[in-house]
Amino acid sequence: MYRLSVLFIIFSWIAIGCSDDVKVSSDVEIKSISKDNQSCDFCQKKIKNARYGGIITTSTGEELQFRSIECVAGYIVSKELKSTDDVRVVNFIDAKTLLKVEDAIYLQSPNLGSPNGLDFAAIERKNVAMQEKIERVYPGQYLDWNEVMNRVIHSGYALNH
Repeated sequence: MYRLSVLFIIFSWIAIGCSDDVKVSSDVEIKSISKDNQSCDFCQKKIKNARYGGIITTSTGEELQFRSIECVAGYIVSKELKSTDDVRVVNFIDAKTLLKVEDAIYLQSPNLGSPNGLDFAAIERKNVAMQEKIERVYPGQYLDWNEVMNRVIHSGYALNH
């Protein structure tokens, strides 16, 4: 029964993740994270799976797209961005909702296989039941945004791009 539940969750994520519409958690539609033609504004690699990515809207209104959470964090570190920028990450669960970085909790698990290798996934902080289900499938450690930033800094990822 447990295996069936896990398979159901995985297939549900895959089915939901095929949609290109991305929504801000306040139900405001925004431009989708492109998976075909867009390159990451940090690492310059193609965005192939929006599930791990994020968007920064700068104080000037420019929208930057990223293929992974470590790219979002790396960009912030390398550009020394200020708090006037709107930073959001894609909710790993549905791959359609953008969460403010402070409204997410971040699972780091080697089983995630995120595109840039630090293996972070963002999950809505208040959805504790889903966090527990995800951790059973992807054992790892939950972090807050400051801890993600510190791991990206200490890994040297931000300096290598």
